Amino acid sequence: MNSRGPTTFGDDALPPEGTYESRESLLSAINSWAKPRGYAFTTGKSTKTPNGRVKIVFACDRNKLPPSAFIERKRHTCSRRAGCKFSVLAKQSLDGSTWALRHRPDKECAQHNHPPSSDASVHPAHRQLNERDAAVISNLTTAGTAPRDIRTYLHNNSDTLATQQDVYNRIAATRRDLREGQSSIQALVDQLREEGFWCKVRLDSDHRLTAIFFAHPDSVAYLQYNPDVLLLDCTYKTNKHAMPLLDMVGVDSCQRSFCIAFAFLSGESEVDYLWTLHHLKSLYQHELPSVVLTDRCLTAINATATLFPASKALLCLWHVNKAVLQYCLPDFVQKSSQPSGGAEEAWNEFYRFWHSIVDSPTEAVYEERLAKFELKAEGIHSLIKSYIKTSTFDLFDSWQAMRHAITNQLKELNHMRASQQIRTPLDVSGEMFEAVHGWVSHQALRKVQEQRQLLSAPLKSPCSQSFTSSYGLPCSHTLKKLEDAKQCLLLEHFNPHWNLRRGVDRPQPILEPRRVPKQGPQTTSQPRTSTRREPCGFEIVQSGKKAPSTCSRCHEVGHMRSSRACPLRFQELLTKAAPAKPVPQPDAASVAVPAFTDPPPSVAVTRGASLLGATLDPPAEAVRRGVAFPYSESSALV
Repeated sequence: MNSRGPTTFGDDALPPEGTYESRESLLSAINSWAKPRGYAFTTGKSTKTPNGRVKIVFACDRNKLPPSAFIERKRHTCSRRAGCKFSVLAKQSLDGSTWALRHRPDKECAQHNHPPSSDASVHPAHRQLNERDAAVISNLTTAGTAPRDIRTYLHNNSDTLATQQDVYNRIAATRRDLREGQSSIQALVDQLREEGFWCKVRLDSDHRLTAIFFAHPDSVAYLQYNPDVLLLDCTYKTNKHAMPLLDMVGVDSCQRSFCIAFAFLSGESEVDYLWTLHHLKSLYQHELPSVVLTDRCLTAINATATLFPASKALLCLWHVNKAVLQYCLPDFVQKSSQPSGGAEEAWNEFYRFWHSIVDSPTEAVYEERLAKFELKAEGIHSLIKSYIKTSTFDLFDSWQAMRHAITNQLKELNHMRASQQIRTPLDVSGEMFEAVHGWVSHQALRKVQEQRQLLSAPLKSPCSQSFTSSYGLPCSHTLKKLEDAKQCLLLEHFNPHWNLRRGVDRPQPILEPRRVPKQGPQTTSQPRTSTRREPCGFEIVQSGKKAPSTCSRCHEVGHMRSSRACPLRFQELLTKAAPAKPVPQPDAASVAVPAFTDPPPSVAVTRGASLLGATLDPPAEAVRRGVAFPYSESSALV
C-alpha cells in the first residue's frame, strides 16, 4: 500500500466465515482483517430469536447516514458517516458457547460505498485502548505524568494507534473515576480527610468554598523537629479558579526547606491571612517559630504580628530587591534623557549604591541572618509548579499533583536526617566534636569548623557575639576556651534549630578516654600498633652489655676478622702469591740501579696491603723468604 492508499477495495474485503469462542474474539478477528484493508467494523443492530439465540450485525463504521447540512450548528464539526451498508452477521449457538460468522445474502452488504482509508488511525475501533494500555495511562496520570509524556511512553512500549486526544480522553476518565461522581471540591475534601490530611474549609453564606487549608500528616510531624523558621509567600496560576496558593515553608537543621502546609485563598486580605495563620498556629505542638519571613505584603505582616507576636518578623531580601527593580528601574529607563548606555550605567550605579546600603556594617548581622533564607519560598514555588503542569487544573487535580511533590520531598528529607544521624563527616571528626555527632547536623558542624580554622592565627578582636546570635553556633572565641580547657563541644553549645533529634531525652554521652602521655624518654623503637610489652629496667641495662667479639677467620675471642690482631689476616693473600718465582737479586756493585718505572717489591707489598684495606707492613717472614708480590700481574692487587 502506498502512502495515499488504494482507491478501491479488493475482492477480499469480506472476512472469511468461521466459528469463534466469544463475541469479543469474533469482533477482534474481523477488525484485524479489516485494518490493513482500510475500514473497520462496529456493532450495529442486534436481535434475539424466539429460541433465545442472539444475532448481531457488525457493520462498517461509516454505516450511518450523514447529518443534514442545512442544520445550523454552534460547533464546527466534521462527520465520517457515509451510509455504507457493508456488514456481516454473527449468530450465537443454541448452547451459547460459540459464535458463527456468516456473510449476508444481500449484495449491498458485500460492497463499500466509499474508498478505503489510507491510515488505520482514522477509525476509532482501531485506536481503542486495550486493558493494559488503559491501566498504564491511569497509573501515569495518578503519578502526575504529563499527557505528552504518556503518549510518548505508549508509542515506545505499545503498538497502539491512540492519538493525543485519545490519551486526553482516558486521562479525563481516570480523573472522573477518582472523584467517584462527586464535584471536584467535594472529592477534594473527602479524599483529604480519607488520607489523614489536616484540613480546614471556609464557606460563605451560600456554602461556596472561599478558602481551604491542608497539611500532610508527615509534614506536621516533621514540623515538630524544625519549628524555628517560617516562610510565607503566595504563588499564582495553579488552578482554574485563579485562587492564590499560600505556601507555608519551614527550614530544617540541614538547611533544607520543607512544605509545612498550603492554603487556597479567595484573596490576600488580612482576614484571609488571619484565618490561615490561626490554623497554622494550631499545628505547632511545643514551640512556635522564632523567625517569620514574609514578602512586602502588609496584610501578611500584620497577621503575623497578631498571631506570632513573640516571633521576629523579617522581610525576605529577595522580595525587597525585586521591589526596588519594579519601582525604581522604570525611572531610569523611561524618563532618562541620556542614551540607553548612559541610562543603564546610571541604573547600575544606583543599584550598587542600594546594595552598599543593605550591606553596611550596621546591618551586617541582618544581612548574614537572611543570606541562607532568601529564595527558600521561591524554591518551593518552583517545586510545586513542576508537578502542576497547567494552570487550568481544578483544586482537586492541583492537590493530586501537590501530594506527589510533598510525599517525594518528605522521603528525601527523612532520608537525609536519618543518614546524618549515623554518618560521621570525616572533615569534622575528632575529640572536639565527638559528643555531638549524630545529634547536630553536618551543616552546623562544618560552620563551626570554619570558626575553628580561625584559631590558626591569633584572635585580634574581642568576642562581639555576632556570630553566635546570628547562627546559634559557638564562635571562635568559645572554641578557643574549650581547646585551652581540653573540653569538647556539647549539645548546649548549639541552638535547638540545628538538632537532628528533638523532643527526645538525650543520654549522657560517654566519651573516649584521653590518651595517657608517656613518662620519661622513649625506651623502645616499636611502632604504635605493636602489642609487645615494654622492656623492664634490668632488661634495658642487660641489653646494653655486649658479648666480646669473635673472629670469623681464626675463631679467637677478642677481635674481629678485619682486626690487626688476627694472625690469619693475610692468609688469602699469601695463598695466591705462593706460586710466583723469587725475583733474582742483581749485584749492587756491578749493576747500576735504574730509575724504577714499577715500584720495588717492598713498595708493592705495602701498596697491595693498602689496597686490601690493611695498614700493616708485610710479614717479615715473607720478606726474608724473598716471596714476590706482583704489582700488576696479581689480580688480587689490581
